[in-house]
Amino acid sequence: MSAKVNHVVETVESHYIDGIAPGCVVQLQFQFPNSQRVSARLVGYEANQYLVVRLNEPEYWKRFHSFLFESNPVVVRLLVESERGQCVAFHSAVKWRGFKPIDLLYLEFPAQVQKCDLRLHKRVSTCISANVIDSMKSYQYEAPILGHIRDVSLGGCCFEFELPMDRVGVSPRAVDIKAGKEVLIQAEIRNQRTLEERKMAVGLRFRSSLTETKKLLSSLYISPELLASA
Repeated sequence: MSAKVNHVVETVESHYIDGIAPGCVVQLQFQFPNSQRVSARLVGYEANQYLVVRLNEPEYWKRFHSFLFESNPVVVRLLVESERGQCVAFHSAVKWRGFKPIDLLYLEFPAQVQKCDLRLHKRVSTCISANVIDSMKSYQYEAPILGHIRDVSLGGCCFEFELPMDRVGVSPRAVDIKAGKEVLIQAEIRNQRTLEERKMAVGLRFRSSLTETKKLLSSLYISPELLASA
């Protein structure tokens, strides 16, 4: 079920940021004294005024202090989990740095942002109880991972679960998704991210044919037409 996505960059008005939730990871690329990328999290924003971010690691504030001066241009990039899954980027500049009670960085609110769809098929939110197990049986000692399908598309889904205490993560591999009474979907783990201390989400790509995937999703009362490409 592999297909190429035509990544079209679209420029939109800044109010598009209203759909971005605080807490999301952002990448800051400062222009001076050299091009440096730093990971941070969005704390919040005041529309048309400023955005507030906090650098991910405490030592970053000392290591990159020479970048954190007023008016230093910065490019902000982030991924947005939406129906399409999008990369969002915009130009900004350092507006002000706050020190108390905690270190915060204020950035100028952009006039425009650029976005690019990353998925071939749109996704829809759902909540379907399921479990994931190694399809090659190379890890026979592992019990199935219990969780739920958070969203789904014709190409794959996001599976959310509580990581068992005896595991430190999941590795990319072929897996079987078991949902409902008799639904078995072949997939592969493509990526993972930590949501909370033991809560994780993995991106799964379906390995079944498009025809078979539509049939399996229909058995879970998910309309293939709803997931058709926009």
